Amino acid sequence: MKTPLIPLYTTDELKKIRENFMKELTEASQGTTNSLAFLKNTLPLHEMVKDGEIYQAITIGGTICKNALCKRNGKSAEIIELRQTNLPLITTRGIFLELMRQQIDQHANVIGLSFAFPLNPIVRQERLDGILLKSTKEHTCEGLIGKTIGEEVEQDMRTTLQRNIKITVANDTVCLVLSGLIQADSSAIVGGIVGTGTNMGIFLDEKTVVNLESGNFSDLKQTATGILIDKDSANPGSHIFEKEVSGAYLYKHYNLVVQQNHLPFPLLNSSEDLFNVAADAPQESMTIARALFKRSAGLVAAQISGMYDYKKQPKLIFIMEGTLFWSGYEYKQLVEDYLREFGIGGDAISFVKINNSDIIGSSQLPLI
Repeated sequence: MKTPLIPLYTTDELKKIRENFMKELTEASQGTTNSLAFLKNTLPLHEMVKDGEIYQAITIGGTICKNALCKRNGKSAEIIELRQTNLPLITTRGIFLELMRQQIDQHANVIGLSFAFPLNPIVRQERLDGILLKSTKEHTCEGLIGKTIGEEVEQDMRTTLQRNIKITVANDTVCLVLSGLIQADSSAIVGGIVGTGTNMGIFLDEKTVVNLESGNFSDLKQTATGILIDKDSANPGSHIFEKEVSGAYLYKHYNLVVQQNHLPFPLLNSSEDLFNVAADAPQESMTIARALFKRSAGLVAAQISGMYDYKKQPKLIFIMEGTLFWSGYEYKQLVEDYLREFGIGGDAISFVKINNSDIIGSSQLPLI
């Protein structure tokens, strides 16, 4: 039998990965150091914005920056204006600060920032902020690692523009979890990102949101192409799971397979290109692309299944964000198929998409 160009994990292998993930999740919750961060974000009681006041919500993701001018209306945020732009590679502290100068509106003195990087959460001057732990997704963030993100922006705005602003910062997964409160009680909410990167977050209690940095999970056998991609990445040895499943890397798996097997197919520049190949391309090329989506979906399902076992709730709502999950070839269906193989069916797990969940979550930060 011809060896497939994209070998898939067997159901038994995926179940073992699920067990390993749940084991690390349990240990991390008890304070044991492993590949899961289990970063606890304590939501302060102090409200930064008065009713009727204008403020701003900004999100910085893997490839996109969103900017919303908001008005507080009771306990919720009314979005007055929403803009979106492509995000440059944040290779230096200077690039990040210049980006923030461009994004902060002249009418807003309070900012809620969703920052899609691993943060060590702290409470600074009665508001949530975060210390950047490391870079991801090829953003090297030189000069910014180890810095308190909100504080850096505030100081830069004072120095360069003579403006005094207040900024509260949380990881994008924390903001995604917060957006789920419009759907369900905190105990039933899981935030999941499967896009350029991958991550999950949960409420530990009503005032504590945990960012797992689940893309860094490493207790799984790497694929042959995954080993090469990791070695050639900006952060070798880190975010092993993410490099096997996420949109920032899937097309690189495809390119390596094409090159290693001397196949007559053009190389791809993004995982959006991979979406197109999976939908309509020469048969062998299409087969490779579809197998990559299936392999990724199996690994994601293993983590989702492990989270379901950990939470011990009869029903969970996963607030999902990410083009890969919602637009990858049959991706959501593949995840659900794998979950049934793991014995999780019916309505035990439901996947929900909240439009502009990142902005909704970041707009909640100054209101908490």
